[in-house]
Amino acid sequence: MVNPTDGPELPEERRFRIIAPIEAVSLLTLVATSMARVLLDGPDVSGALGSIHGLVVTVYVIAVVQAQAAAGWTAGRTLLALLAAAIPFGGFVITHRSPA
Repeated sequence: MVNPTDGPELPEERRFRIIAPIEAVSLLTLVATSMARVLLDGPDVSGALGSIHGLVVTVYVIAVVQAQAAAGWTAGRTLLALLAAAIPFGGFVITHRSPA
């Protein structure tokens, strides 16, 4: 991501900043509904939510690759962005880190 003092944000980075929190919400929703099913004997909706989350993660990975190519992210920054998709709240944290 671009440091605000470096100039305007690239469209690919903006797209990443929009998609990252959506991915985080989809992961949290999947985890919450899975836990509710196990702990409260609730309905099994993990199949449908898992498919939706899989689609969102695919879009997220594409956004990371595009942002990396356009902004010249380092390998470490790109890996960190990809790992954030596997950690609950990771999408929120990664979008609030300002240095590239």
